[in-house]
Amino acid sequence: SNTFAVSSGTLGYQKGAVISRNDVESYVEQNMDMLAADMSRGNGEYLDGLADLMGAENKDLFSSKMKSNFDSIYTNESVSSKEVVDNIYKIHNS
Repeated sequence: SNTFAVSSGTLGYQKGAVISRNDVESYVEQNMDMLAADMSRGNGEYLDGLADLMGAENKDLFSSKMKSNFDSIYTNESVSSKEVVDNIYKIHNS
């Protein structure tokens, strides 16, 4: 089943491979709630999967950056996955 592979961020992923923004958008869309929970804590399997998918060199730094900017990423309860991805990229690239 693809469910596990997608939720853990490993579906077809090769370390060092170029991952498209669409892949990140799909991952976030499919894992919005679990990712939000991980991000608010600053650790967890979904946050690790996102870090891998985005090619974050330093997972600890990536995770702490996402945690400290959580309110800027998940801006409200009805935020769309696309907005979340836009916000993640803004923070990741800052």
